[in-house]
Amino acid sequence: MNNFKVLYFFEVKKMINKKSFWICFGFSLLFLLCSIIFPVLGSYYLDGQYVDSNYNMYKKDKEYLQALNGRKIDNILLEETVSAYKKIPNESDRHYTLTEEYKQFARPYSDIFNFIAEFTNMQKSDILNWQPSEKDLYNKRNTYLNSLHDDMKLSDGEKQFWNDKEKKIKKPLVYKEHKLYDELLYKVYATSIVSIMFLTIPLSRIFADEHLMKTDQIILSTKLGKSKFYLVKIAAGFSVSIITSLIVYLIVFLSLIFLYGWNGFDTAFQLVSAQSSENITCGQAALIIIMVIVATTFVLSAFVMFLSGLLRSNISVFTLSFIAYFISMFIRVPFEYRILCQVWTWLPWNFIALWNTFGTYTVKLFGYYFTPWQIVPIIYILFGVVFIAAGKKVYSRFQVFGT
Repeated sequence: MNNFKVLYFFEVKKMINKKSFWICFGFSLLFLLCSIIFPVLGSYYLDGQYVDSNYNMYKKDKEYLQALNGRKIDNILLEETVSAYKKIPNESDRHYTLTEEYKQFARPYSDIFNFIAEFTNMQKSDILNWQPSEKDLYNKRNTYLNSLHDDMKLSDGEKQFWNDKEKKIKKPLVYKEHKLYDELLYKVYATSIVSIMFLTIPLSRIFADEHLMKTDQIILSTKLGKSKFYLVKIAAGFSVSIITSLIVYLIVFLSLIFLYGWNGFDTAFQLVSAQSSENITCGQAALIIIMVIVATTFVLSAFVMFLSGLLRSNISVFTLSFIAYFISMFIRVPFEYRILCQVWTWLPWNFIALWNTFGTYTVKLFGYYFTPWQIVPIIYILFGVVFIAAGKKVYSRFQVFGT
């Protein structure tokens, strides 16, 4: 056990002591922090015309959100919002945000207006011609969701499952300031992709380095044995990758708190993800994301370490991993191909996107439907275990035959 502990810390130290590790970590963190800070710096232009400084817009929007905080999205607020937007001159449709009417009357309600559009899939012109009604808002919402479920080829059982979930959402929704979670939950995708790419570099070398540095025969002669030494390296790889991913997520979270404050934990999730019928809060969604990050990092780490042992070349592992990441980012499978689309959106580097983590596709087991965030992390863990077992076979064979 002592030998295991010593070698475990040696492997961890070997991974994090490389300059490449800290260079990539620093670059990744800088990229993410810049993506958070830059939107409030500089100036905002529309078709070359100066509108305002981004910082002033950030402050004004924050004041407007605070003024709406705690209000029910009922008939009164809906009527106020539509009435405010009707004051914008018709001839300025394209650049309506530049008009004084928008700045004075409509902008304070812009978050509610955008919510109505996303919640019901109504266009701006449809909303302006709409007779505001809380009841009609949810009727249009149900029509939109049913149409979306049809497009996604959901079964009748799945449609009923989501309809039942939708009924459990407490209505009318209460608007609460939630900019922190709006930014955090949508930045998880970029944060995780950057972390995955960064972690591929040290993980791709964890077994390949033994072959390149010709130390495999020395390892074979240790008392610990090939099986336990394999577990040492696997444990070190998982520890570094999972802890690093969580640290990056925490730093992004704290940076956003600095900008937007703590508000929003108990905000209905629909104010961030309007298409979702999950009866959860934004804070609960952020906690679920932590579980997803751990599971995603686990399976991808297992996959990369398996490739490292199989190919014995960190460059080959790195190249193959990046090709897989980039292909998945740019290819989209149409809804018509239900099974293929579901599998594609559940690939680790796709699933971490908010719209896939809290997506609509389900799995039915033992008569119950399980949502993506409930079932996919379990699938990842099972696949991770398969990669670990397969990697052990490859590692043992390599030590014995030296091939």
